[in-house]
Amino acid sequence: MKHVLITGATSGIGKDLAYVCLQHGYMPILTGRNQEKLIDTQRILQNELGKNPPIFHLDLLHTKQIKESIDNILSYYEVDVLINNAGYGKFSPLSECSVEHLQGMFQVNMIGLSLVTQTVLPKMVERKCGHIINIASLAGKMATANASIYAASKHAVLGFTNALRLELHKENILVTSVNLGPVATSFFQTADASGQYEQRMQKYMLNSKVVATRIVSLIGKKKRELNLPYWMGIGARCYQLCPVLVERILGRYMYLK
Repeated sequence: MKHVLITGATSGIGKDLAYVCLQHGYMPILTGRNQEKLIDTQRILQNELGKNPPIFHLDLLHTKQIKESIDNILSYYEVDVLINNAGYGKFSPLSECSVEHLQGMFQVNMIGLSLVTQTVLPKMVERKCGHIINIASLAGKMATANASIYAASKHAVLGFTNALRLELHKENILVTSVNLGPVATSFFQTADASGQYEQRMQKYMLNSKVVATRIVSLIGKKKRELNLPYWMGIGARCYQLCPVLVERILGRYMYLK
């Protein structure tokens, strides 16, 4: 049975990833910063699926604890698949973005993700087998107003993922990025406490369970990236080719945050 290490497994996509992994015969290893929520997730999975996946505390905001936490997991389990799902966002104009939120977004979205990957990787290289799936964002390809730091952190994740894929191409280790548009989760309670963005984007919101199912379907497949929803992925690709034209056409949609 493959073991799938999931960061940010206390709610939203991470919680659904755990559920779908169990449905597909994988054993998820659940990590998160909130121990009580991890226990709740474990209890729900036990009640609904009769499985009791392991849980480990992992707080990506504390750099010094990351390697220690991952090494502890590796002392018990082989990690066949790593899904770097944990994310942090705060939407605001740059002039109103606090140092705490700026550092937090880069710490969780990029630095924490990199350190978890760096710690898990040697065992994968040793076995010449593994899959790393990084949950990025279409914001990393097509930035919008009031999300400059969040977009920058996700752009960094995409650069990291693409470079890592090249580094590991001879090691038989797969590396995939999943670039998401808005997903209906509690993420927006922190990202936009006013609720205005979530309300404006309601009809475009992806279902978390559907997203988790698509992500789990990638395991073991040599796929460079997955863009969801598909049409937003096309828009992001067009933006990279013709940014001025796309901004003119989609201008009003780039100011919804």
